[in-house]
Amino acid sequence: MRDLRKLVLGLTAIALAALILLWGDWDNRYRVRGARANVSTTASTPNTAQVEAKRIGLAYFGPEQTVDECMQGLLSTLDKSGLREGTNLMVRRVHAQGEIVNIAPMLQALDAEGLDAIVTMSTPVLSAACGIVKRTPIVLTYCFDPLAAGAGKSLNDHLPTVTGVGSFPPLERMIELVRDLQPRPTRVGVIYNASEANSSRRVAQARTLFAGIGVELESTTIASSSEVLMAAQALTARGVDAFWAVGDNTAVQAIDAIMKTARDARVPVVADDPTHVDRGAIAGVGVAFHEVGVRTAPILLRVLNGESPASIPIQQLTVLDVAVDPMQARQLGVTLPESILREANRGPFVRTARPARLQRIDLLSFVESDPLRMAIQGLHEGFAEDGWIVGTDYELRPKSAQGDISMLPNLVDACSQGDADLVLTLTTPPTQAALRRLRNKRMVYGLVANGVLAGAGSSATDHVPFATGVDVPAPIRMGVEALVQCLPRARRLGTLYVPGEVNSVYYKTQLEEACKERGLELVAVGINSAAEIADAALALSGRNIDAVAQIIDNASAAGFATVAAAAERAGLPTMGWSSDQINKGAFLTVATDFTRNGADTARVAARVLQGADPATISLGRTTDVRVQVNLQTARKLGVSVPAEVLKQAQVVIGADAPKEQPR
Repeated sequence: MRDLRKLVLGLTAIALAALILLWGDWDNRYRVRGARANVSTTASTPNTAQVEAKRIGLAYFGPEQTVDECMQGLLSTLDKSGLREGTNLMVRRVHAQGEIVNIAPMLQALDAEGLDAIVTMSTPVLSAACGIVKRTPIVLTYCFDPLAAGAGKSLNDHLPTVTGVGSFPPLERMIELVRDLQPRPTRVGVIYNASEANSSRRVAQARTLFAGIGVELESTTIASSSEVLMAAQALTARGVDAFWAVGDNTAVQAIDAIMKTARDARVPVVADDPTHVDRGAIAGVGVAFHEVGVRTAPILLRVLNGESPASIPIQQLTVLDVAVDPMQARQLGVTLPESILREANRGPFVRTARPARLQRIDLLSFVESDPLRMAIQGLHEGFAEDGWIVGTDYELRPKSAQGDISMLPNLVDACSQGDADLVLTLTTPPTQAALRRLRNKRMVYGLVANGVLAGAGSSATDHVPFATGVDVPAPIRMGVEALVQCLPRARRLGTLYVPGEVNSVYYKTQLEEACKERGLELVAVGINSAAEIADAALALSGRNIDAVAQIIDNASAAGFATVAAAAERAGLPTMGWSSDQINKGAFLTVATDFTRNGADTARVAARVLQGADPATISLGRTTDVRVQVNLQTARKLGVSVPAEVLKQAQVVIGADAPKEQPR
């Protein structure tokens, strides 16, 4: 009996506690319910002070940069309107991992969660949601053609649970771009998933438009992203002159496979997505999806405030976004039309007008060298390309560490405290120092092997907000291939490198990988400074190597002639990755054009000086490569340079008929 009494008392205490908690939360429960019942039905953006505890799902096909941009535009606009993620807005982000089969279960799970709205991003997700989602309002965005995806018969006559913003890409502008390329392609290849309604419609329209300018559209369909590589290889085998990277969700998940295949076949790529310029396309003409996200937010707010999607017309919005990479185009022998260069608003190499006043530029460098001099010459050429006049529109104020790395922090601090409009760094050490210490000035870098490794950020698009720049990667594999053609019996190559220089280690690693691919062994000797080069070069020449393949870094740039002289005394040929080395003992150089890198860096600097935010400018790359051969040096060392290498060379020294082609 006593136990029964205790049980009854315990249950009574639990019940009382539950009633107290329920009463304490009654006000919150009432407010949320009231906010959902008392909502605005006007077409204007609602007063979101009433809107509390909203829950939305963002459902998309797979990770893409433009999806992220659209989300950012949507959520930042919601934030300004009073709905802040983590405060009064819960956001569920889910994607189908780039596979159609994953979309249905993803949407079924979201529909069962009792969300206030599901935002569909991409055509396949919208198309599936129109048939699967039964309980939750749908707001569409990041979709070319909502009607073709099944959202309705017209922008006003649509499914009662669906509304949002569609954005059909500027197809005619893309066709104009292809028409104006020089040389003009006659066969263009495209890869798409025929089950994606928007892709099928877009390709069908493009086929007619391409035919109107005398271009044949070669298409290959895929069912999954795993088929993209084979499809791209099949198109190159058919002899297409260019790729059109259509905004197909399945193909985009493997866009790098398209870019690699095109790059290997030396075929240019034009894209619907401007961000693909960062991946290897020569131009991208598409939709500004950040703005699409911004325009979608007011419609989503109306739905969250209780307005029926049936009463809200679907909108069509196309804000043009253009990116170009004329350097990549030039590398492939393609000239972009002036019209697209003027129109470009993305990518590192868009043009600028002359400034209203003299722009003061602090030019920070590490040590004097021929690559540095070439890059500075290129800076002046790049500013001149935009019509800027030295002394009138800009001035370069050199600050050099004279090879003393301990001086760099003080130089950076002086730049920070001075009156410069921009800090421009050339080579890796000053770039690293400025990235660490410079915060109150804008910065642009050049003559750096890899800006990400130097500390600029995690990727070309995700970098520190105050700085951007242009990488100058050495064509290591191309150089090794040319060397092997000249020395087919070589088995061991040697190089000096500086363990304390991130760019030197980066190139040494690339050289090791390239040697391994060709069955070669690399002997690498570390040094700390240019003062150690003479002894290290002698030691390297005695390590039973067949040739010296000297990577480019600040130490070797200053002491290459010493390296080549030591190798020559040992009867060893030397190749390098800097054009100036062809007259310093190298018989072969395969080099990225440092003068061009300077010009590319100037073009980026001009944009920043004219007000562009460095955070919005992707890190660029100079890709122009010059092959040079010194036959006099080759003969002295008993090297026979084959015709295939001579054919690639822009400069041949010591030939009966000297060959030199303009940059």
